[in-house]
Formats: sequence, C-alpha cells, structure tokens
Amino acid sequence: MLNEKIWMNGRYLDRDDGIINVSTGALHYGTSIFEGILCIATESKRSVIFRLQEHINRLFESAQVLGFKILYSKEELSNIIINLVKINKYNSCYIRPIIFQGIDYLNLGAKKENLNIAVLCKKFSALIYQLQMKKGVRVLISERTRNFWIDNLAKAKVSGKYLNSFIAKIEARKKRFDDAILLDEREMVSEATSSNIFIIKDGVIKTPSRKDTLNGITQSSVIEIGRNLGYNIVEEDIKVDELYRADEIFLTNTARGIISVYQVNSRKIIDSSQKYVTKTLRIKYIDIIRGKDSKYHDWLTYL
Repeated sequence: MLNEKIWMNGRYLDRDDGIINVSTGALHYGTSIFEGILCIATESKRSVIFRLQEHINRLFESAQVLGFKILYSKEELSNIIINLVKINKYNSCYIRPIIFQGIDYLNLGAKKENLNIAVLCKKFSALIYQLQMKKGVRVLISERTRNFWIDNLAKAKVSGKYLNSFIAKIEARKKRFDDAILLDEREMVSEATSSNIFIIKDGVIKTPSRKDTLNGITQSSVIEIGRNLGYNIVEEDIKVDELYRADEIFLTNTARGIISVYQVNSRKIIDSSQKYVTKTLRIKYIDIIRGKDSKYHDWLTYL
C-alpha cells in the first residue's frame, strides 16, 4: 500500500523509506528477533490487538537470549504498536515488530549495541481470516529437516531458526502439500513450519512437550480455552504413528488461527474441518478475538 506507514528507530515513515544497509549482520546471519501479532475488528467494529502483552514479553525474552538491550520499555513499545495501527487506520492487520543490530557482517562480535527496531503492519480481511481456518490443509512429514535447538534458543523467536522451516515448506510445496511437520532429533513430532500442532484421540487433546519448542501465543491460548471448556489437554511426546491414528489434527499460529489438517502424507483424516473438538475450539477462539466473550477481555487491547 502506497501510504502505509511503519515505525523505525523512533520515527513513523512511509514503508518504502524503511531502508537498511545490505552489509547489516542480521541480513547475513539471521540474528534478528521478531513477533507476529494479530489485530482484528470486533463485533462492535472496534479493533483489538490479541494478547499484546504476551507478545511483547516474549520479544523481550528473545532479546535477552541474544544479549540485545532494548532501550524502550515494554509499555513504550506497546504504545508504538498501538499508535502505528491507528495511524494506518487498519481495522484488521498482522503486526510485525523486528529488532536487529545495525552492525556490519564483518564486525558481528563488536560490543557496540546499535539496535534497530522497526514495526510493520500488513492489512487483511477479518472475514477471510475466519474463513481460512475452515478450509483445512494437507501436511507432509519432512524428511530433510529436524527441529532441535539448545534450551534457551528454543524459546527465542529468532529469524535464523526459520531456515529449517523454509526448507521444509519448499519440500512440502514441491510435493503439492500445504505445510510440513518437523520432527525433533528423537523422531518425535515437534511442530509445523510456523505453527504448533495438536492431535485429538478419543477426546484427549495432545500437543508436543514445549520444552524444546517455541511457546506459541495461540497455542497457549488454545490450551487455556480447551481446559476451561473441560477438555483433557496434555503436553507430551507425540510419535509419528499417532498422527496417522488421530481423530482430529489442527495447527495454531497468529497469522491463521486454528487450522484443520485433513491429510498427513498419504493418510487422510476424513472431513476433519467438521470434527467436533476442533470446530468447538475454533468457534470459541473466534468469539474471543471478536470481543464476544467477556471472560477473556484481558487478552484484548482495544484501540
């Protein structure tokens, strides 16, 4: 969009004016940290940002892992995000704050901090956001990549970690699948390329142990929502064959919400988009983000 505004290093700029030097180390080594945050129009037409504080907290935790010292407070950065959405006059959008050192790739170990902080917004339709969850996806178990990181890095949302996801996604697309499932070094199910995964068997909802994976904000929300609805939700290792035997499978992320999986490799999960548990969780999630459930209003930042 021609007049779209971004925020970068203390200034609101036209999107095309957000320029970095090609020698910046983050471009060469994947050392930026970022978040993906949902802003969506509610039933009352007011827009809300979903779980803004949790995203800001995770951003600061990621910064700590890489030794970044953010000069803005959490409250200041939250207000920058809110103001940017207002300036762009977006009812619904995907928000991307990103932080990286403005250091030449040959001086990556320099003590100089020189952090760059930018926030971008990408407009989307709230209606399409809801409809895309019902479409369902086909997933491939990746044979080329493994998802394994040391403990502290596993919890950080660092751009370089997504190289695995990028390779797996290309592999899946070449074979005409929508997404890929990555395994860990023990051959246990880890996550999809940019989503957490849940399986349902005999009414029990399982998601892989989060010890070695990023704690997804939507994943955490679904766990809390499900338990409040009375479902038994466990976090434990999931074997590949459990995917094939599952009654339902769904993925969660900020950009797409709760996404039904109807096929894993060549094994189809018949009409999973209409299966009861996934559908129930999706309806409740949509009610929450659209401001229709007062129990979860503290998850919403109204603009």
